[in-house]
Amino acid sequence: MAHRFTLIVALSILSFAVQPLQAQDADASADPPKVQLTVDLLDGSKIIGPPIELTAIPMKVDFGEVSIGLPLLQQITFTKDRASIVAKFRNGDQLTGALLLKQVKVKTAFGPATILVERIAKVSIVPK
Repeated sequence: MAHRFTLIVALSILSFAVQPLQAQDADASADPPKVQLTVDLLDGSKIIGPPIELTAIPMKVDFGEVSIGLPLLQQITFTKDRASIVAKFRNGDQLTGALLLKQVKVKTAFGPATILVERIAKVSIVPK
């Protein structure tokens, strides 16, 4: 009987401890990542600003599909044949795969810009 009471008390305490963590995670996911993109285009132009509606880069790699959070990345470049991208992480790691995006939206000083992926040479990601 004493063990049952102890178990009930422990589970009650655990449930109260987990609820604030879940609320905190929900609040964190509501905020977009605080990064700025520098999008270098094939014609030499650059578009700079925070991403609009983009929090992660979706890729298809050998082991499946992944979505990499923008704050983890430093740069995205295309391979010579443009069939794949190389995602360079802040810690020095790299991952190569097919980009699963058609366009990137960036908030600029002159308003929102929608950039087709086929016009992009590379994207640099800088934390704010």
